[in-house]
Amino acid sequence: MTKSLWFYLKNIFINPVAAAEGIATEKKQMASTHQPGSFPDGLREASWLSIGIVLVFDLLSTLLLFANVHPLVVVFLPWVLVIGVGIFLLGKLRFSDLGIFPARIIPAILCGLIIWCIIQLLAAAALFFLQGKTSWGSVMPGYLVDQLLFFAIAEESIYRGYLFPQLYLKLKRARHFSAGAYWIALFLSQAIFSLYHLPHRLANNTPIEDLPFQLVLLWISGLLLCYVYLRSQNLLVAVVVHALGNAPSIIFSHTTLPWYVITLIVWTAAIAVIEIGRRLSFFTRKAD
Repeated sequence: MTKSLWFYLKNIFINPVAAAEGIATEKKQMASTHQPGSFPDGLREASWLSIGIVLVFDLLSTLLLFANVHPLVVVFLPWVLVIGVGIFLLGKLRFSDLGIFPARIIPAILCGLIIWCIIQLLAAAALFFLQGKTSWGSVMPGYLVDQLLFFAIAEESIYRGYLFPQLYLKLKRARHFSAGAYWIALFLSQAIFSLYHLPHRLANNTPIEDLPFQLVLLWISGLLLCYVYLRSQNLLVAVVVHALGNAPSIIFSHTTLPWYVITLIVWTAAIAVIEIGRRLSFFTRKAD
């Protein structure tokens, strides 16, 4: 019998605590059986210096939106300084510590294709319901490619693959925060993710009165992307969902669809595919 969405959301945000506790203290465990809902096995812990450098460099990259610099600088700065220097050089982490495994690229692509197909079906149904017909529209695949190769993968690597688990490992060691380390790390890391979008919103002249609502939506999106990452045990699945959320690439003319309907369609498709994949053990098979 199909279980409620509340059950799955509660399951992913409660069960990982017990699963992650062993990972936080037993670094010697390397690439054994993956339990959905936990961080990668053998997760290395970065230094506070690494975390600070990552946050500072990422803030500087967002502030460049106000400067007269080439767009490529804004695109590649997070990769070179934030990820290259902050995470890999100073943090001494590996791709596997971020939840990125070469053998899981194909499953992530397949998952993304299925989600995209479901998005098209749901969008067609919504259009038919709202206006009684559907018609073909124009698709801009370049925007989706930009998301996959640059923006979405950079943000997922920083905020879901790096900051969330690293804050958990640090807080777990703190006497006053150890009991609630998982929850504090979850909510705090995604609050930072939300706030780091503030310069982008200001650069795009977003009305001040709209900012609180947009920041709350970004925070919720960050929490849902944590769910996607932990539930699938594959950061690349979160990258695909993130990219489709920003660029759903609907093949039908959907200008009449409100933004919240499109958002609901994307998340309905993503959660359905991930939960069905979990039931079929698609994400629990050893792929490394």
